[in-house]
Amino acid sequence: SGIQSCRININDQPIVFDNNFYFTYWIEKEIPIGIIIDKTSNSQRVYQNDQHYPINVQSLSSANLNSIINSPVFILENITNPSSGWVSSIKSRIEEGGTLIVIPPVQNHNNSWIDFYSQMEIGKSFDFSSTSTKGSKIDFDNPVFKGVFSQSNSFDLPSSNGHLDGKWNSDVQNLVNYPDGSPMLWSKKLGKGQIFGWNFNTAESNIFQHSLFPIAMIRCAELSGNQQPLYFTLGQNNPFVIQNLSLGNDEQIILQNEDSKDKILPLVKSNNRQVSISIGHYINKSGIYQAIQNNQSLYAIGIN
Repeated sequence: SGIQSCRININDQPIVFDNNFYFTYWIEKEIPIGIIIDKTSNSQRVYQNDQHYPINVQSLSSANLNSIINSPVFILENITNPSSGWVSSIKSRIEEGGTLIVIPPVQNHNNSWIDFYSQMEIGKSFDFSSTSTKGSKIDFDNPVFKGVFSQSNSFDLPSSNGHLDGKWNSDVQNLVNYPDGSPMLWSKKLGKGQIFGWNFNTAESNIFQHSLFPIAMIRCAELSGNQQPLYFTLGQNNPFVIQNLSLGNDEQIILQNEDSKDKILPLVKSNNRQVSISIGHYINKSGIYQAIQNNQSLYAIGIN
């Protein structure tokens, strides 16, 4: 786990310059998951035997919302009436970088869920369509499913005896579709975080028994991690961002080249528990650079 620093060396004589390519990636030690359920939980079964996903499962009647949403990933499952008092706290947590997965009982669609979808900017004018329908299409280019399946054209999708149909916001992405264009599984960016949502009859469907469900749930959790670019380019203007970090007025971050040990004092901005580090013209040499604060490495970036 932790940051992995990598270098690819290409020996292409007679060219003797620019033979190295540097990149880094992060492996999370664990991804804690909070789950609020009403009655039974199918998502709990997905994660409970994997130590990489420590779970905190709480019943709706006695749930401590703050302890749940402090997890990087939190799930609302089979809840008939989501509390209106929860929405602002949940939305703020997502905007800060959290990942929410909702598995609503759409067959019991009501005003509580109408308000939830509206305040989360997901859509409006939803009605429950009771038609029994099989999934028709997966977006294999979406990060959730990209590279997961080898035979995309022959993948057999699950079915549901009903789903929500309505006006989905334009920034809601369909990951799995029904034939009428409604999503069986959707996603939406919200601030620095994201929401994934299922849309099926939780009482009359084979989705919980289908391989699509655990695969999608695992991938949604994996994508909640530290999603940094693999590498940066000399002179680029896009800043490197470290989440969940705040700097005091006199605190600074130094970038140090792993090989030459050269140190650079970049332009750093700290706001709302994230630190942006500008690379720009401050670095003119390729390599792996450690981001160091108080003699401690916070992260590493590959620059080419």
